[in-house]
Amino acid sequence: MSSDLHNTSKNSFYSNVMRMSEYYNLPDFDPTFLTDAKIKYYVSLMQQKYISHWQHTIRNSKKLEFYNTFKDEYTPSCYLDLTRKLNNRKELLKLSDR
Repeated sequence: MSSDLHNTSKNSFYSNVMRMSEYYNLPDFDPTFLTDAKIKYYVSLMQQKYISHWQHTIRNSKKLEFYNTFKDEYTPSCYLDLTRKLNNRKELLKLSDR
């Protein structure tokens, strides 16, 4: 059904997946023949491309220059594992900055 919507130029989950594969330039991407190994491979490629983009952005931005002195590697902050609630995360961040 989702691919049918996509084929009629209507937005669907399938359309989003196809756009994402084009954006990340995933080689030999065919959503009908995905295996666990291929999914892991595509996820790895997407992570690598995102991290490269993040590193380029942080190194070439005047606004992020100060941020880069404290965090120059792409790793999740440890407080993110403590809670999923956005308000709690904001408060934990405030505490970690003191």
